Amino acid sequence: MSNTQRAPDFGVRDPELGAHSGTVLSQAASSRSTGATGGHSGEEDDGGGSTTGGREGDDTIAGTSGDDHIDGGDGANRLNGDDGADDLRGGAGTDDLSGGNGDDTVHGGNGENHLRGDSGNDFLEGGSGFDDINGNVGNDTEHGGSGDDWVVGGKDHDAIFGDDGNDIVYGNLGDDTCEGGSGNDIVRGALGNDIVNGGNGNDFVSGDKGDDTITGGAGADNFHTFGDAGIDRVLDFHLSEGDRVQLDPGTQYSVAQVGADTVISMTGGAQMTLVGVQMSTLTGDWIFGA
Repeated sequence: MSNTQRAPDFGVRDPELGAHSGTVLSQAASSRSTGATGGHSGEEDDGGGSTTGGREGDDTIAGTSGDDHIDGGDGANRLNGDDGADDLRGGAGTDDLSGGNGDDTVHGGNGENHLRGDSGNDFLEGGSGFDDINGNVGNDTEHGGSGDDWVVGGKDHDAIFGDDGNDIVYGNLGDDTCEGGSGNDIVRGALGNDIVNGGNGNDFVSGDKGDDTITGGAGADNFHTFGDAGIDRVLDFHLSEGDRVQLDPGTQYSVAQVGADTVISMTGGAQMTLVGVQMSTLTGDWIFGA
């Protein structure tokens, strides 16, 4: 994973309250402040939006109440779209981008980026470096890009992808689709009835709470569950690839053949079904942790 010392932000930020792990810029309408090298802006459109561009250097730019296009250019930029359906682009450098209210598009660009969708159904995309991405409120689509990323859905029903690299992908609240992509990923659904896919690589995959559908993908994957996790289905458990089932310490369980499937039942009500797996073929330490 990345060498950064920050902890992943798994929380949900309400833009009206301002509670957030990153920096939130001033939401005064039409305010724009720039870094040492300055920025420049276009004219506002009839809906109150604007086109604003930073120059080379570190820019701080806030949008309007309309639909804004803000391009920070190269440098360490802090961009906030405010209200409206905004398009934010960080460029190369370490960027802190917040969409604000509305259905926003947020591109971090290359470098280490901190991206927040805030309210609305947002699209967020990292670049080639480490990206810390959280959609917050709304049905968001998020891509980490290449690099070792943290991609968190936040509230509502999100589609989140780690893409290349060794990523942490965490659905959080809602019924989410979570995919690690290539690399050795940690992919967790959290709350809700989720679709969880590790992708290529040796992944840790967990549906967590709720009734989840889980795929490990190619590689030696650990399928995680616990006593009150929910009713989960694992679609591609392959002992020959090194797949294993990981239980929380102290979990009490039993294993049975139910039709064509192997079913692990736990005290607390959770079940994990290994679809199409004959219990008689499960040898060695295929299940561990309890």
